Order: sequence, then C-alpha cells, then structure tokens
Amino acid sequence: MTGKYTTPEIPPHTRKKHELLQRYLSCWFPIVFSRAKRGIYVDSFSFSGRYSDGTPGSPLIALQTAIESKIKEDRIVDFFFSDSQLDNTVHLKSEIDALDKPKHLQVQIENTNSSNCIARALAKLRRVQGEWCPTFVFIDPYGYKDVRYDQIAEILKYNGTEAFVTFMVDRINQFLTFDNEKNQNHLREYFGTEEVFEVAKQSENRIHELRLLYQRQLQKLAKHVQYFEMINKNGRTIYYLFFASNHALGNTKMKEAMWTVDRTGNFLFSDKTDPNTTFLFSPDDIAIDNLSELYLQHFDGMHDVSTDIIFKFTNENTKYIERHGRLALIKLEAEQNIEVAEYKKDGSRRRKGSFPKGLSMNFKNIRRT
Repeated sequence: MTGKYTTPEIPPHTRKKHELLQRYLSCWFPIVFSRAKRGIYVDSFSFSGRYSDGTPGSPLIALQTAIESKIKEDRIVDFFFSDSQLDNTVHLKSEIDALDKPKHLQVQIENTNSSNCIARALAKLRRVQGEWCPTFVFIDPYGYKDVRYDQIAEILKYNGTEAFVTFMVDRINQFLTFDNEKNQNHLREYFGTEEVFEVAKQSENRIHELRLLYQRQLQKLAKHVQYFEMINKNGRTIYYLFFASNHALGNTKMKEAMWTVDRTGNFLFSDKTDPNTTFLFSPDDIAIDNLSELYLQHFDGMHDVSTDIIFKFTNENTKYIERHGRLALIKLEAEQNIEVAEYKKDGSRRRKGSFPKGLSMNFKNIRRT
C-alpha cells in the first residue's frame, strides 16, 4: 500500500444503493444456483473493502450474501473484482482474505480497469458456451470513463445474464459539451451512439434526455429495464441505477427490491430524506388505485382472463408487483368491476378474496357504462 490508507465515509445514497444490491442478490444467488452448476459475478469498480465506519463495500456484500445463501458445494461461483487504484484492491484483498469463505466461491481481484475485468468475465462466458452460466455484472463507476456499451451488449446476449449499472448522469451532463476528442470517445463508448451529442445541442432538460437515451439504448439489449434515481442533499439528481435483464423473474425480483427500498413506488432516494417520514396516504393504497385503473383499461370488457395473464401484465408492463395485483383485484371485485369464477383451476371452490394461479374472471366493459 502506498502510505497510510484511509477509508472514506459512506454517503447515504451509497447505503441505499448497496441495500438495493443486497436485497436483489439475496434472491439471485439462491434462485439461479438451485439449478446452475456455474455462475459469474462481476464488480468492475470494486472500490475498497470497507468504509470508515466499518460498513462493507459492494464486493463484501456480494460475497457475504453468497455465503449466507448456502450455495451447494458442487456449484462454482466465479467472482471478478477490479479497481484501477492499487490501494483499493490491496485493502479489498485483505478484507476478503479474512472472510470464512467456502472454496467453491472463487475470487479474482485485479488492479485493473473495468473493461479489462469485464473482458476476462466475457472470456469465461465464451468458454462455457452451451452450459447455462448465469452472470450478474455490477458496473459502479466514479464517472463515465471506461464504461463500454459494447461490453454490456455482449454480456446481455448470453442466457441468464444481467447488468446493474450506475449511470452517472450528473457527471456526464457537466462534461457533455467539453470539446475534447478523448472525452467524446468516452461518451461514444458509454452510450454506443452519436445521439448523445444531439442531446448536448438541443435539449433544455439534459438530465431527463440523457436518462431517456440511455434507457432506450439498454432496451435495445434487454427486454426488461428498470431504473432507480439517486438525489443528493441539494435536491440534484446525481445518478440513476439501471437494471437490464431478459428474464421476467429477474425483473420481478428487482422491482420487489426497489419497492422495499422506496415504498412510495417513485423509485428514488434523496440524501435529505427523513427516514421517519410519515405518509398522509398509504403508498400501497395509491398503488392499488393506480393498478386497478390500469387493469380496467387494459382488460376492458375481456372475458376468461386468467390470473396468470394479469400478473404477467403487471410484472412486465407496469412498475407494480404481484402483491399489488392481488390487492387491486380484491378492490375490483368489491366494486363489482370484475366477475370472478366460483371454482379454481383444480375444480375446488375458490375462497372469496383469493386469486390463485389459473383462476379466470370477466372484466366489466367500462367504456360502455
């Protein structure tokens, strides 16, 4: 280590980011390794092991979550960690060496840049082609240098892969018009399109337009894209967390994690948020009202609609989750906006207020009433 290494304090928004990561991984590890024999986890901007108050950084969170998930010993998880600063990687290695870690959780820590780290993980993915190898890539940069859209595109073409990207929109916006060839090349690599320079020329709300552009770019690669907004204590959006996946279950589990971290459903966190805030209206009540209206519009006048179809629509086409869907259906039944089958799919009588798999219902034709 070069001199005395000082660990930094952890900002409130980073705590929330790590909470979201941990909640998702606590589902990801048990689900994918109940079937997969091998998988990959990448954190290409790993930073150091801990913050000044002892709070673990993202690599330790991932490893500890994997350990607690009790993955079977015949399942191999390859962890790729990297950071461009030597002090960070040395500190991280010392923290990981101190963990009581099973041998089938295999860790590589490198003092290198993000693109090199991801390239090594991609090389591993290519070698195991034909074998299902679920992969989760966390790209959490300090700015926007060395984040490559083409690498994310290659990651997401493999079965079972997902990307979780910190989109540093405030930093990008600050340097968007900086007329320097190296800077412009970084932006091209980041967005994978020249359109980013059009935002610089035309947009009045560049933060919004940059987010929309990156969202569209990810939607070219993945069926499911979610984002979570992070705001500093001055009320300024500093970054978005983007999640990209081609798997409905991964999308559902990330939305559930986001609803847990921000139960208002706005999917944002501000450093100035009071954790003791009380709500005039229950966030769940608002979600149920909104989703009920969406159901009436989407399924207007339709007959024999199953709960499978309804909850698939909820998970894939709205920000809501199945728990909200069940509560919305209870509301619609009470308001007589749906007629629910008396019997379940297996022929047994359905209990009022329950909406099991395969149950069918008719939606009232609201456009004619």
